[in-house]
Amino acid sequence: MTKVHKELLQAKRTVRDYQKWEYDEIVRIYKDFAPWWELQGKRLLDVGCGLGGKLPFYAEQGARKVIGVDLRPFSAFAAAHLACEQGKSSGVICVAIADGLTLPFQDNSFDAIISVNVFEHVVDPLSVLQECYRVLRPNGYLYLYFPPFYSPWGAHLDGWINFPWPHLIFSEQNLVRAAAQVELQKSLNAQFIPPAQVFWANLDTLPELNRLTIRQFLELVNRAKFKILECRLLPVGRHFLQSIQLGGFFLIFLKILSLVPRINELIVTKIVCVMIKEG
Repeated sequence: MTKVHKELLQAKRTVRDYQKWEYDEIVRIYKDFAPWWELQGKRLLDVGCGLGGKLPFYAEQGARKVIGVDLRPFSAFAAAHLACEQGKSSGVICVAIADGLTLPFQDNSFDAIISVNVFEHVVDPLSVLQECYRVLRPNGYLYLYFPPFYSPWGAHLDGWINFPWPHLIFSEQNLVRAAAQVELQKSLNAQFIPPAQVFWANLDTLPELNRLTIRQFLELVNRAKFKILECRLLPVGRHFLQSIQLGGFFLIFLKILSLVPRINELIVTKIVCVMIKEG
């Protein structure tokens, strides 16, 4: 388990800790959207805003209006409460319960849309892309950041099963059964906030995953009429390799492999994609 995953597991224990983790996460990753990252004066939509920890950061980056939507009432209420606490609920940050499949906004409503660690969960990725296209203004940017399914941690079993690529080794049914056994022993759900709880005993397959691959994602983007400005495929272990002697050489090798179809499905840990709705 990586340092980031350990921090995430700890953060899942309270709403406040998770909101801080969300804030720290966007501070850590927003530079991956460079050179296209620019929120000054923009009207921004966050699709899948979670508990709202990222929303204040967008306001700090100069967005004149930040609207977060999340499908889970618990998450949306927590996000709205955080905005109120920070005094940003009056005109700057707003939160709504909404599904990315049917966004409750008029056409051409936003200058930019962002979605972080959400797109692997949506039921119909193409429909969500099309909705984002609809509500985005001409020449507006869509920022996406998420893991493809076959990435090392794409099974989303952290906490219960803590080694990479388990879904390549075992069947989903066996993984679910193993996670249920771990839950019986550790009672992690009792320690986690509601959005982080998974009741494995009631499941047969990995929950809330659309199993989207890199190849499938790129095909969907093309069908949704977006123009890709940049699509970066971040390889596994990049932060660790940057911190050790000679790690840069291995990182260059992994970056090359991340461009090779099929192989990249296994070594890419995050897709970072910036798209534009051409005017």
